[in-house]
Amino acid sequence: MIGKVCKRGSDVRRLLGYLFREGLAGEHGLSAPHADAHLIAAWDGVGDLEPARLGDGGRELGTLAAALNAPLLAAGLERGEWKQARPVYHLAISAAENDRSLSDAEWADVVAEYVAQIGLAPRGDTEAVRWVAVRHADNHVHVVAHSHGRTASGSGRATTSTGPERPASRSRSAMA
Repeated sequence: MIGKVCKRGSDVRRLLGYLFREGLAGEHGLSAPHADAHLIAAWDGVGDLEPARLGDGGRELGTLAAALNAPLLAAGLERGEWKQARPVYHLAISAAENDRSLSDAEWADVVAEYVAQIGLAPRGDTEAVRWVAVRHADNHVHVVAHSHGRTASGSGRATTSTGPERPASRSRSAMA
């Protein structure tokens, strides 16, 4: 597995819009084909977070974006401050060229391990950073998190941080 931290941002709704947009490379601003975009994991389980499909083929992303944004709003961080804070963390995790295709459950396990190893949230900690994992291709997934605020420290206690800048790029076996 290869993890790549993408440029931090300030608009979780916009990033989700890109990840859930379906089409061929070069269409709709897509750099690679996107098909069957769906959540495979989340900070507290996917549950009812999966965005509903709209009549035009798009997705209703407001509820998911609001759930991810809620801790920032509760902490009193004004939306105008988000542009400077850049709290939206985006990690792409790709399979190596010779890796077999993974199921959604296997990808969810890989994501949970990455999220724990890079310090965003220990496995099963629903009070840590809010994050989701989106799959729209066979060979990679995307993790979206609001990493400004509570993150897990080495002691397991919550601390204030802007979150990790670079995850370790390791194979799945090296992370176990």
